[in-house]
Amino acid sequence: MVHIGVVTVGVVVGSELGYLCGYLMVIAHGVCSPLLFGVAYRFYQGRHSRLLTANRGRLATPLAALTLFLLLAVNMGAPPFLNLWSEVLMFCSLLAYAVHAGWVLLPAALLAALYNLHLYVRLTHGKESAAAAPWGEL
Repeated sequence: MVHIGVVTVGVVVGSELGYLCGYLMVIAHGVCSPLLFGVAYRFYQGRHSRLLTANRGRLATPLAALTLFLLLAVNMGAPPFLNLWSEVLMFCSLLAYAVHAGWVLLPAALLAALYNLHLYVRLTHGKESAAAAPWGEL
């Protein structure tokens, strides 16, 4: 939802920079989101639950944890990934259009990054419950 909101902001601003940010976000979202949905489906297959508490500690292999970390880093806009550059362009184009929008944008970006980090920690750390079937790979 946030990625499509960035596209909407870029188009609503109407500048060339806004259109560029929307275009870059569509490309980045088209690569990142299907892979994250695939990971979520794999978690659902193993536990038949979408709750974070039910899927705690499900990633047993380092490769699976690294894959999830990279996907979440792309999703939250970490350097050098395309989401970061499209969000930076969105901030620049929107702040040029509405100077007072910064006090809303920066906390929203921080909360999105914190949620992705929280998701990673909850899924890779902690004790897996005894009712779970072993599932070590993505």
